[in-house]
Amino acid sequence: ISSLLQRLLKEKGDYLAGGLHSLVCLIFLSRELNERRCSPIFFIKFGENISEYTVDKLDDSIEKKLFTKVQQYMSGKGNIVRFPHDTWADVINGKGQYNAFKADINRILLEFQQTRTFDAVKDKAAEESWVTVSEMLKHNRNANIDRYLSVAETLLHNYDIDQLAKYGWMDVDELRKTTAQFLNKPLAKNLNNILEKSQARQMNITIKDSVVNKSTIGGDGAGSGNFEITDSIVNRSK
Repeated sequence: ISSLLQRLLKEKGDYLAGGLHSLVCLIFLSRELNERRCSPIFFIKFGENISEYTVDKLDDSIEKKLFTKVQQYMSGKGNIVRFPHDTWADVINGKGQYNAFKADINRILLEFQQTRTFDAVKDKAAEESWVTVSEMLKHNRNANIDRYLSVAETLLHNYDIDQLAKYGWMDVDELRKTTAQFLNKPLAKNLNNILEKSQARQMNITIKDSVVNKSTIGGDGAGSGNFEITDSIVNRSK
């Protein structure tokens, strides 16, 4: 796998233009995303947005032909980007006695993970990919629903629903309605289940909070009221 990645990203031992940028994106896929997979549109948006940082830190920008080639290697069935095998992720994580990428991986982790650059670009890619597929869905619902659901899955797997609901660009209620309309699709059904469980959990929390608040009636206030009644009786007896 290490040799295959070298042929993909390097030529005669030196990185191709965009090679380090692509390596950064693969490290992000391996280390920062749950289940090491994501929507192709999300991956593209991440690659585009991380480019300004790879130029600054690594003197290497996105090279679209190479980035597309890397994405083709990582494309699974349907609308998804993931490693063909766990061994790929192991190499990207620096494992292997003769891993030619170890030094570069360590440098990238210091420059992008430790500085939380990955987090910032991840959030930007989330917003841009969601806005993109939402507009695509409005233009042609049936043709773009799979892309929409793929991005929705990426977001729900990597963000808490409560967190997503706080973003101005995300309408969780609209997402819930859309998934409910396409329950014939397994992915939509799975996402709808996630959303329903979250909604039920939130309702339970709200009910519990309401019960707790009601139970405080008759607490300290009730004790205070009892003292007032007792004091009144004592005063009358005088």
